[in-house]
Amino acid sequence: MQSPWGKIDRVEKITTGVSFVSTPRHGGLRVSRLTLFKYAINPDLILKLGGTDSGNYVFFEEDCAYALFLFDAPEILKIDAMRQGKSPDELFEILKKIVERWYPEYFESVK
Repeated sequence: MQSPWGKIDRVEKITTGVSFVSTPRHGGLRVSRLTLFKYAINPDLILKLGGTDSGNYVFFEEDCAYALFLFDAPEILKIDAMRQGKSPDELFEILKKIVERWYPEYFESVK
């Protein structure tokens, strides 16, 4: 399968519809459109700000866009926090800082 960064060579499932994918050069979150619109609070906004739409999936690159999805999808954030061995509150604060730095318009749009 392809990603915006090339052919996927590794997939790590986080939960149904959400996986971390990597390529020889880059990676990020691959989120099914169904999962995006089921769990994200502001799916259209995060898609516009940092998602790359690719048919049945939306990709959020690993450097900062991934934070948009996890920050905006609290149920998935909780699952990923457990996977990482962090508390949901700890991961929330990390993601919030990333979103504030790289996507300040997110907070302007959701006021």
